[in-house]
Amino acid sequence: MRRIIVFLICIALISNNPIMDSMACSRALNDYSSSIFHLNICCLNGDVDPSGIEIRVYSSEVVYEDEVSGYVEYSESYEFCVYPDCYGSVYFERPSSCFSLSVNLETLPVGYGVDVHTRFFFPETHHYQIALAEISSVQGGSEGGVIVPIVEDVQGNRVFSDAHIQKSYNAVSLSSINTDNKQIDYSEDFMVSLQGKAYLFTRDSSYYYSNDYEKAEFLYQNGFISQYEYISELSRYALRYCGEIH
Repeated sequence: MRRIIVFLICIALISNNPIMDSMACSRALNDYSSSIFHLNICCLNGDVDPSGIEIRVYSSEVVYEDEVSGYVEYSESYEFCVYPDCYGSVYFERPSSCFSLSVNLETLPVGYGVDVHTRFFFPETHHYQIALAEISSVQGGSEGGVIVPIVEDVQGNRVFSDAHIQKSYNAVSLSSINTDNKQIDYSEDFMVSLQGKAYLFTRDSSYYYSNDYEKAEFLYQNGFISQYEYISELSRYALRYCGEIH
């Protein structure tokens, strides 16, 4: 509907002044085209239909701005979702001058991931391309001490997919306790769940404690000692600590 309105206005302007009003018409069309965003999902390998991929679009509003440093914070609100055609192309009107979009990873074709999950756009960007790539390997890694799924394509590039970390019961096993270094070595069994498939992994880790209280707390929380042993360890630590004070 908006295209028709702009087009009719331009015709009326041009009929009055062919030179000046044609410039106004051009500006009006440019203003309208600047509000249209083009997203393309490009399949890097294989023959897959991307039309079922859901793209969620969010409007962005400035909530804080520091003119000295240039730091800006945005508040986002979900507006609508779009789907590309069978060629991976979709056009939509941006909900605000700055906005973001997010790929619903649950709607990706089986066996595929994308190179971008969420992206923020400034007003000067009118086109963006997301790569859809075939998954080649699934691993478990660590980021900031947290176990995360690491999914890669055939080129070894990391891609995003609907992968989740799951831990089974009694997934942590005690390896050794080094009292001299105040170090506890243990292993963790976990599973990466991806599109109906399960990938099992084991990660070796170490925990360093400062005192016997932290040692007992870690051992108990991970099921390495019983409640009775835990209370006994805390009691011994409390007696030693009180003795050091006196």
